Amino acid sequence: MSCARNWRPRPRRIWRTIASSSRMGCTTANGCSSTMLIVTKMGLAQPHTLQNKLAKGALARLEVPVGCVIVKDGEVIGRGSNRTNETRNATRHAEMEAIDMVLCLWQQSLTAHSDNVSTEGFQQCDLYVTCEPCIMCASALSLLGFRKVYYGCGNDRFGGCGSVLDIHTDGCPLRFESRSI
Repeated sequence: MSCARNWRPRPRRIWRTIASSSRMGCTTANGCSSTMLIVTKMGLAQPHTLQNKLAKGALARLEVPVGCVIVKDGEVIGRGSNRTNETRNATRHAEMEAIDMVLCLWQQSLTAHSDNVSTEGFQQCDLYVTCEPCIMCASALSLLGFRKVYYGCGNDRFGGCGSVLDIHTDGCPLRFESRSI
């Protein structure tokens, strides 16, 4: 039986955009306490809406409902949803799909004088994903040098940002800051 069929929606988190970069506690609809990130970028609500739509699309295709967007300078430059069942390739997670989209975009915009696509552009990017990146994806995000990674819920089966393995402290020099929102 597919994991997507057994998926149950978690309580909705509250996303806000106000002029502050502090963190504050809040309570979700079911009374569970959580931490809400308050950010300064006014366009931040868009990535969350888009990643949730991508996750719903994945669920409709009987995939694990994970959606991901990559944001640079307040603009969504890449997006992806889980395609592991569709492609029969276990590495086609939402994060990898979004990264591939950005790399293709950058490759198309190369000038005739440049032969290689540089991954240095990821250092100015933030990634938003509905679920904590798995160990494979967290490692890829680290190697590409993402500035920040935001995820909506923990991944107690495969999480690479603390739920199963914390690559922040287990000898991997992680370059991005990850936050559960």
